[in-house]
Amino acid sequence: MRNAVLLALAAVALPAVALAATAAISYDTPLDINGIGPIKLGMSVREAERASGMKMIIEDPLDDPSCVYGRFAKGPEGIAFMVADGRIARVDIMDQAKNKTAQGAAIGWTEDRIKNLYGKAVKVTNHAYVEGHYLTIKTAGLEQGKLRYVFETEHGKVTQFRSGREPEVEYAEGCA
Repeated sequence: MRNAVLLALAAVALPAVALAATAAISYDTPLDINGIGPIKLGMSVREAERASGMKMIIEDPLDDPSCVYGRFAKGPEGIAFMVADGRIARVDIMDQAKNKTAQGAAIGWTEDRIKNLYGKAVKVTNHAYVEGHYLTIKTAGLEQGKLRYVFETEHGKVTQFRSGREPEVEYAEGCA
């Protein structure tokens, strides 16, 4: 009888554990300095698919197949993943996405609001193409020393942002 009860409990618990091992990404999933939800920088595409339970669609490489962009087929619009040398190098949040950073920053925020949130960690440089800036936030610590947030602004407001590793997070034109 005891074995039958244990088997019944295992039959109920194992599917729940399998579901907990994958977590789909939604507009409510915050972007952290090292990834978004279960997708972490440095993962392979296959690892990211397993972690999220979703299939990643890879865009055709332009000139260099060592750097491509992917998105999840059933994921929210406006979230893109740069894949460099087979690994997730950065996560881009574009204007269609409603995601925020883990600290709450979002598209539409003013430059001043970003500066107030991140303080002295903010480095401001001129935007390459529009009347705006790149607000780069560098993290401290050995493990995260090469990870950054980059907020792109136009006319004082955030239009898109990303997190990633150096040097890819600093690229102004995707893989270039």
